Amino acid sequence: RNNYNDGSHNGVETQVTNNDVYRLRLAYDKIDYPQTVELKYTDASNTAQSVTLNVVQYADDNAYQKPATGATLIAETGELILSDDLYDALNNLAPETDIRISYDKKDFENGDLRPEHFFACTQKVDPADPTTYINFNQDYLNDIYANRTRQTIEYDVGYNQTIQINTTADEVFTHSLNRDIADLENVLNELKQIYSTKLDLEDIQKNLEPTDADYNRVTLQVNAANKAYDYIRDNIHGIMEKMITKTQNYLDATNVAITDNGTRMSRLDLISKRLTEQKTTFKTLQSDNEDVDIAEVAIELTAAELTYSSSLMGTGKIMQTTLMNYI
Repeated sequence: RNNYNDGSHNGVETQVTNNDVYRLRLAYDKIDYPQTVELKYTDASNTAQSVTLNVVQYADDNAYQKPATGATLIAETGELILSDDLYDALNNLAPETDIRISYDKKDFENGDLRPEHFFACTQKVDPADPTTYINFNQDYLNDIYANRTRQTIEYDVGYNQTIQINTTADEVFTHSLNRDIADLENVLNELKQIYSTKLDLEDIQKNLEPTDADYNRVTLQVNAANKAYDYIRDNIHGIMEKMITKTQNYLDATNVAITDNGTRMSRLDLISKRLTEQKTTFKTLQSDNEDVDIAEVAIELTAAELTYSSSLMGTGKIMQTTLMNYI
């Protein structure tokens, strides 16, 4: 983060150092300020931990300085700058351990993902009345992995058989995509800012003569601006390379959701075909039993009756014959 037009260094090149910091990003930026924010987690010894974050604004000079303990939360960008101790503690957590950060945000923009589709959250219907609110997904707070159930829609398609017909938002959309784009926008704005400053200084330099009193000072400023411009451009190249990989991962996740939806469609087609075949079979059996020629059936029934009567008469005659008939 650089302020090239604040006049604090008069555009003169100064010593530049790079500091590595550990950063976590909230799902949203532009959170409310001021507010009290806590980070909660269960450490490796199964002990609940709570860290009160130092919430600052982007304009603070030490916003991106690594804190000695805890973490700094920058309200405008939604970034957490972690201390070494807190980073080590979070880095040693079990894979399924959740890190919870509760914060307030009221300025949502067009295109922001709705938090009630992704998190346990509370919507304040009337900010002036704390008793009016709507809770969403509160089961997440009991056990974030065991109780996270998607808002699926299922239809009965057969005996003891259901099929999901919808794709939920979290299967396609992710907050990381918005945050990666925001990071890219920020660094591009920095590049735009230093480029504008660079052009202004070059215009001033063109109108000066080497013998002018301000010529050397402006020359130093131009050199400083050029170095800052080159540094940010190199930084953007690195970010763009990472963005290509990340974007491909986002596309892959979207393709998986599309494939899953297509698989359900194919399965539904097979079920529909099977049910249609069963319906046709039942109709054929029904037709065989009900759609018959009455006259033909009557003749067959009469013939069967005569045959049966003849059989009874013949059997009766045989039964009347005894041994006495031959003595």
